Amino acid sequence: LLCFFVDSQGKEIVFMQNFDMEATFIDNEDAQISEVLINDKPAYLREKRGSSILLWYEGKYSFALSSYMDGEELV
Repeated sequence: LLCFFVDSQGKEIVFMQNFDMEATFIDNEDAQISEVLINDKPAYLREKRGSSILLWYEGKYSFALSSYMDGEELV
């Protein structure tokens, strides 16, 4: 599943859902990775060159939000 959202200021957020957790990869070379909590569950925030990806798992599914916005704003 892949969905795109654009707000009135042109900021874009991409939402992705995968059935297979193994299929979700993010580029972490030269990136800042931090663990955050989403609904009291661990998630991973990757920030690199102005882009942010928030990745979390629920059962057999992986989810990701991706955007060129500040990571704190994305969370």
